[in-house]
Amino acid sequence: YEVISYAWGNVMSEENIICNDKVLRITSSLAVALRRTRLLDRPRVLWADDICINQKGESEKAQQVPLMAAIYSQAEQVLCWLGEGDE
Repeated sequence: YEVISYAWGNVMSEENIICNDKVLRITSSLAVALRRTRLLDRPRVLWADDICINQKGESEKAQQVPLMAAIYSQAEQVLCWLGEGDE
């Protein structure tokens, strides 16, 4: 798997995506990052905190956040998305 690290941007701006046949609501900044890093010729397995950790579940975040160092260090690659460029 790969990890995607991204600038959160406006957390109030959200979009729906389909992941494993389920509709997920994620931040617009992550949605843009996923579209820009998508591979057209093959699947890509990405770990993103906004999808993999329930951001509204405080107890889940408390359990999962300490695992992030291991998640990042064991990833095949870490992608960093800073957002769309300015002209």
